[in-house]
Amino acid sequence: MMSAGILRLRLRKLWLVIGFSLVGFVIYGTLTSNPIDMGVHVSDKYMHTVGYFVLMGWFMQLYATQKGRLFWGAVFIAMGIGLEFLQELGGIR
Repeated sequence: MMSAGILRLRLRKLWLVIGFSLVGFVIYGTLTSNPIDMGVHVSDKYMHTVGYFVLMGWFMQLYATQKGRLFWGAVFIAMGIGLEFLQELGGIR
């Protein structure tokens, strides 16, 4: 159903749970001393960028207003930068 130009998402809570689970996975994978080996051998910066981009796109679709998209875009850009600094401070990777 359309309401004020916004499509109502069925099972919205499920999509949010999946999204925040993905956030947890990215945070864990970024800060752990023993990350999960996915068999892909590329720069960790590339993997982080792809992970943050996927999360940003995920939440931008769930919050499909202009303000919501800008907010979640900014949140995941800030999260990516913050996690890179935390990873550096940890001295493990």
